Amino acid sequence: MKGKADRDRKLFVSFFFIAFFVITLGLFYLLPGKWHVSFLCLMSCLWCALLDIRSLFILVAGMLYCYLGGILLDCHRALGKESFVKNQPANPQTDQSVESRKWLLLLLVGFCVLWITVYKFGTYVCARFGIQVPESILTQLVMPIGFSFYLFQIISYFVDIYRGNAKADRNFWNLALWLSFFPKLVSGPIEREHDFLPQLQNVRKVKFWHTGRLSVSLSYVLYGYFLKIVIADRLMPMVDRIFDNPGGFDSFFLILGAVLYTFQIYCDFAGYSYIAVGLSELFGIHLTMNFKEPYTAQSMTDFWHRWHISLSSWLRDYLYIPLGGNRKGIVRKVMNNMIVFLVCGMWHGAGLNYIAWGLIHGFYTSMEAVKNDRNKKTGKMVPGKKGKCVFFLQAAGVFLLAAFAWIFFRAGSASAALRYLSGIIPMHLQFADWNEMFLTVFDKNIEFWLAFLGIVMVSVGDWVSSRKGVVFPELLQQKSSGVRYVFFVVMILILFVFGIYGPGYDTGQFIYMQF
Repeated sequence: MKGKADRDRKLFVSFFFIAFFVITLGLFYLLPGKWHVSFLCLMSCLWCALLDIRSLFILVAGMLYCYLGGILLDCHRALGKESFVKNQPANPQTDQSVESRKWLLLLLVGFCVLWITVYKFGTYVCARFGIQVPESILTQLVMPIGFSFYLFQIISYFVDIYRGNAKADRNFWNLALWLSFFPKLVSGPIEREHDFLPQLQNVRKVKFWHTGRLSVSLSYVLYGYFLKIVIADRLMPMVDRIFDNPGGFDSFFLILGAVLYTFQIYCDFAGYSYIAVGLSELFGIHLTMNFKEPYTAQSMTDFWHRWHISLSSWLRDYLYIPLGGNRKGIVRKVMNNMIVFLVCGMWHGAGLNYIAWGLIHGFYTSMEAVKNDRNKKTGKMVPGKKGKCVFFLQAAGVFLLAAFAWIFFRAGSASAALRYLSGIIPMHLQFADWNEMFLTVFDKNIEFWLAFLGIVMVSVGDWVSSRKGVVFPELLQQKSSGVRYVFFVVMILILFVFGIYGPGYDTGQFIYMQF
């Protein structure tokens, strides 16, 4: 546990990381451009080693596996095309080549699936079935840093080469940096090779004082830190007090705990993603936008177009569509949808509570699909532009549905989630004990007001950004220089005065680091 605690203190919210980043950025711009990619790769590996030395060996093994597997698939595909040109399309040799390439892909991807399954479910299965395993082996089965994120990238790389949508990159440094790039290593986003690798030519030519680069970076980084250390880390102890002792609270405070966690996980993960995007901009790399105001979504399907976008789009392209997508009728569409969300739940963790969380979202989106299919058949018209009141009410409905599902995600186990829900339903209120419960959750009145104001600020910012169709940091870039500079100064003051950091405070790890 000591190693885990040390690792957690070295994330974006630590002075250790800030020092590491400043040194990396300074050396990056001092070195010749031709060394930029390899230098960033080595520093990313060093960062991984500083977080967890064991994870470095797994990461390097993943790099080599991806590099060699991609070349093998690419060479096989090239041989198949050559055979197709020299022979008639119906030639059996051509068919055998296609079949063998398919088996090669299944072998490469199958090993990745087996690899992640062992790490995800190894310790869970041992504990669940009472299998006695030496502590030294169980320690090795702890999930390596960023493992599921870069392994999904490897799978997409193999599939894209097989489909002919990508070619194997013969430059090992390019591929290694794509997998290990330290701003996204811990919790993504899950980058596609066709989005990331072409940028590396510009990385070799990037200049620090590029027009607007620093302003864009500051907008993302400062807003990301605000979400993390002012809101998410302030909400964390409040949420923990409620979820750790649900029997000590009435229905109102249990509902409040679910609502607070709904904001906590959003501010925590979106905060990480914004910081990663902003830091990457300074190296001339544009990462995938992982969040687009998810709690302003007008349906649960829309929610998944806005929440953890790199994962939801990955599941769509590499699981949902290959299963048949929506091309084979509504029944098949619902089945495919439930399978995708089952996998989504299992990806997040080993435990029935994660499976329940995934299936709940599968049920939400499947019911919407059935409703849309019925409306299409009955000829109901799609409503036009919504008024602000309708927009707000639908967003509130989606928020409450998401908050209900988050109870299973946060509770720690399915049984704990059910106990939590049993404290809410049937509804019971203990007005006489509210003052005591309030002080138990918030500790001080000032903490309540700071948390409340932070949530209001984020909600208003998301509301405005959603109506404008652009994320808040980009919306800020549309303002004048004076407005941006005032925002930077005010945000820095807020971070220093109201942020949760400093000696004696063991800040919470980013929630999605464990996945």
